[in-house]
Amino acid sequence: MRRPAPSPFTLAVRAVSGAVLAFLAAPIVIVVIASFNDAAILSFPLQRFSLRWYVAFFQDFELVQALQVSLVVAALSTVGAILVGVPAAFALVRYRFPGRELVGAFLLSPLLVPLIVLGLAVLLLYAAVGIRATLAGFVVMHVLITTPYVVRTVMAVLVRLDASLEEAALSLGADDLRTTWHVTLPLIRPGVFAGGFFAFMTSFDNVPLSIFLGSSKLVTLPVKIYSQVEAYGIDPVFAAVSTLVIAGTLVVMVAFDRYVGLDYLR
Repeated sequence: MRRPAPSPFTLAVRAVSGAVLAFLAAPIVIVVIASFNDAAILSFPLQRFSLRWYVAFFQDFELVQALQVSLVVAALSTVGAILVGVPAAFALVRYRFPGRELVGAFLLSPLLVPLIVLGLAVLLLYAAVGIRATLAGFVVMHVLITTPYVVRTVMAVLVRLDASLEEAALSLGADDLRTTWHVTLPLIRPGVFAGGFFAFMTSFDNVPLSIFLGSSKLVTLPVKIYSQVEAYGIDPVFAAVSTLVIAGTLVVMVAFDRYVGLDYLR
């Protein structure tokens, strides 16, 4: 049986959707192609294939060090966000206590406050209590802005969780701790991974907080690129850095889709 031909409205929607996707993907494609260009300035289209800008990146000690700082801060922030966000999501979904709505709003408030305002407030707070630019202070503030992503994703999974599975474990003799460890946590693992993915990328890409809380020895990759672009202009090596970040993100997303499923990122 032949399918009916799509209506003009459907064709128009598809055309607009395709145009929007092309518009969003075009900058990424251009940056990736430009990163392999041998030209001395960032240019498009490709003139001659070369890996010189990738070599230049790995030979630039300051950029490599900034990448290392970004990865360490993002990894520690993600762990901290999971340790804070998972218990918080459990409390908000499973228990009723005075001020529950207020606690939920507080945990999600970093999503609403402009990061430039939050960064300035944190800078003033650290200065008032005498905390200098340290890795610990850096990570604490990144945990603050990444925890909401873990809370939201884990709450979404907990709301949809079939409570009868936990009740079955309890009825078979398992205590609350064993039920949580062997039944509940494996079932919410996709939500934890999804929240951790968002938390890692949010921390890694953050600029406002990193500018306010960083120092000459504690500079993340986005801040380093921003400062160099502002001082010296756009360098082709930044296209190589961007391509490496894009490639790393795609690898993580493919692995996530293989073992968890991208549905949990919605």
